[in-house]
Amino acid sequence: MKRLIIVIPPVILFAIFLFFYNTHVEQMRITEEQKKEVAKQEAAKEEARKKKLQEEAEREALRQKEERRLAIEKAKEEAQNKKEEEERKGLFRRLRRNLGQARHAVRDGLQPLRCRGETREERHAGQTFAVLERQLREGLASRPERFAVAYEPVWAIGTGRTATSEQAEETIAFIRGVVRALFGEKTADAIRIQYGGSMNPKNAAELMAMPDIDGGLIGGASLKAADFAQVVNYGAVRRGAEGTT
Repeated sequence: MKRLIIVIPPVILFAIFLFFYNTHVEQMRITEEQKKEVAKQEAAKEEARKKKLQEEAEREALRQKEERRLAIEKAKEEAQNKKEEEERKGLFRRLRRNLGQARHAVRDGLQPLRCRGETREERHAGQTFAVLERQLREGLASRPERFAVAYEPVWAIGTGRTATSEQAEETIAFIRGVVRALFGEKTADAIRIQYGGSMNPKNAAELMAMPDIDGGLIGGASLKAADFAQVVNYGAVRRGAEGTT
């Protein structure tokens, strides 16, 4: 049996070596690119996961912040409601006490004075008449002729500010109209309605000249004898002032 000997030239061997070497290098290159792509995808997933966690953390922080805000508002509202409830209880206590005092005063032959008036904010808001009507309906007894009423705007008490004579007349005429609507013409004519709110020697005569103002509830001016005397004698003061003009 003859032996077959194949001799491959070195050039062909080198070519075969280069072919397999290049194939291996290409495979390694593709593998590296795949690894980089996988790593890139993993990094993107990790970034998305971190972003999602951050968004969830932010939503949770906002939720907790909103819960704290609502809790604070609820606490404030409860405190305000409690305060208003205490104020109402105090008002009713004072009302019962005042009614008791008024009944005793009437029984002993005295005439209680009901003071009614609006705040500065209520007047600026155009609520004067609504406030006074509510006060009158809630505060006048079944026999209002036993009482005197004073229109005493809160904004004029001890402030030095006073209603003009036209404002006082308009408001007291309204009060008399409410009394007339509730209790009739006879009671409206009989009830005494005074003005209280920084009446003093300078404005007493002008206020007392108004047809619906039946008198004055004097505060600060009564602390000085000379001023009080001029208020009491407002007619003489007015005549004296007219005589000098």
